[in-house]
Amino acid sequence: MRRRVERVNDIIEEQVSVIIPDIVELKGVLVTVQEVRTSIDLHHAQVIVSALPEKYLPQIMKRLEKRVGYIQKILNGRLRMRPVPKLRFVADTGSIKEKQVLDAIRSTEED
Repeated sequence: MRRRVERVNDIIEEQVSVIIPDIVELKGVLVTVQEVRTSIDLHHAQVIVSALPEKYLPQIMKRLEKRVGYIQKILNGRLRMRPVPKLRFVADTGSIKEKQVLDAIRSTEED
């Protein structure tokens, strides 16, 4: 079962990565799917996304949350499985926190 979940994660990551650029529509912003975490029962999937520059991440998350039904509909049509996991988008704040820690370390080294 675990192998199937891993395959579903990979397929969803691949498909959502193709769909997102049409949804976000921001020039000069790179949105990437960092990871997909599907539940064991395959009913739910968290899609962790990040953005460069990071200042656009809140705006991107709002757009994705607003269009999650549309993204789900596209995904339902592309995947040959039932049930297709219900998507939930989550911002990847790990890279933001990592940058803040590195900036803090650099500022103390400069002092």
